[in-house]
Amino acid sequence: VVINEPLAQHYGIPGVTGQGFRKVAIDARVNRGGLLTTAAVLTMNSTGVDSHPLKRGVWLLERMLHDPPPPPPPNVPQVDLTDPRILKMTPKERMADHRNNAACRSCHAKIDPWGIALENYDAIGRFRTTINNKPVDATAVLYNKKALEGVAGLKSYLMGNRQDQFAAAMVHKMSTYALGRPMSFA
Repeated sequence: VVINEPLAQHYGIPGVTGQGFRKVAIDARVNRGGLLTTAAVLTMNSTGVDSHPLKRGVWLLERMLHDPPPPPPPNVPQVDLTDPRILKMTPKERMADHRNNAACRSCHAKIDPWGIALENYDAIGRFRTTINNKPVDATAVLYNKKALEGVAGLKSYLMGNRQDQFAAAMVHKMSTYALGRPMSFA
């Protein structure tokens, strides 16, 4: 990871001092490494209070794989966050409940697993093992029936099955940035 002392403290990585950012080798058990587990990416794709698997899944599909999901249909029902039953659920449980609606199932089956695999990270990117006093369940099954076991499974799947798509997406993003405009055939 590339961190300084305050970020190391946030991540729970001991032995890093000073304000300067530098590359630090870490043990795999620290659950960090790469863009997906940075506090910045995880925080911008949260509610500010809790994780947001939907935002995280859409971000990963759009930004990392250049495979955006279709726009939601016009009459998508909102999740009632005032319902006491809903409030007791973890974000993963809320998403499963939302997928019970047939109108929502097809899109969410493509989006949700990507964000659920990041559920061990809270709203500001700290690693966690419980949500609402329940163990975090960051396992998910992709639409192609491949299982993701948390962030390690997500990274493994991306490297083993989507590396070319990731590389193409990065070239597209960097070219767009370099040109200062969206890519097109015109």
